[in-house]
Amino acid sequence: MHPDVVGATKEIYFFNGHYHKGLEWYREQMPPSLPGQITIEKSPTYFTSTDKVATVERVYRFSKVVSGELKLLVVVRDPTERVLSDYTDTKLRLKRVKGVEIKPIEAYVLNKENNGIDNTSSIIRLGIYSHYLKKWAQYFTNKQLQFVSGESLVYNTFEEIVLVEKFLNLTRYFTRKHFYFNKRKGFPCFRPNPGKSKMHFCLPANKGRKHVPISSKTVQLLRDFYRPHNENFYQFCNKSFNWP
Repeated sequence: MHPDVVGATKEIYFFNGHYHKGLEWYREQMPPSLPGQITIEKSPTYFTSTDKVATVERVYRFSKVVSGELKLLVVVRDPTERVLSDYTDTKLRLKRVKGVEIKPIEAYVLNKENNGIDNTSSIIRLGIYSHYLKKWAQYFTNKQLQFVSGESLVYNTFEEIVLVEKFLNLTRYFTRKHFYFNKRKGFPCFRPNPGKSKMHFCLPANKGRKHVPISSKTVQLLRDFYRPHNENFYQFCNKSFNWP
């Protein structure tokens, strides 16, 4: 929404999916831009693609050979809430597939032998942010990485967006009047011309869905499991997100 920023309209997954198609293909996915504008793209799995795919090295080479100065925004949220959101999304998608059994969330997060958290489960490992950050920190400095609080984006939208503006060295554009909280959705909406037009943009229907029910015991196990990993993450990025 910032006038000095243009972004791809879809998730590209170039560095961890379509890299073989080459840089010209990647360029073609981007919108036209003017001198002085920043071009961005969003591909959620870049950050966690550090073990089997050379994503980090590819992004680093791109920054050195093609793009020049590159900055990376990583939106993170309470990993326990991330697990619930991930499972809710998976459950809704599997409902559309005939013959596929939808197991309770405990089947995906608990170790059958001791009923503790299964740290080998992919849905669990994705929330261990410090594991992935170690790889990115080998190639990019703190000045190139900005960790955006998913909770603040929802409840302190203006303040969090201002931090992003500063990180990207953008001209100050946003005001508090650009945002309002949609209580029905539980998310903020954006007004491009506050006071002049009633036009607004809200997140699509697949955002803000209620999480599936989960026992308080399982929630506590998740929080206890993630707490030391969260502390490691805070130290790495020099910022506390105050997750429970």
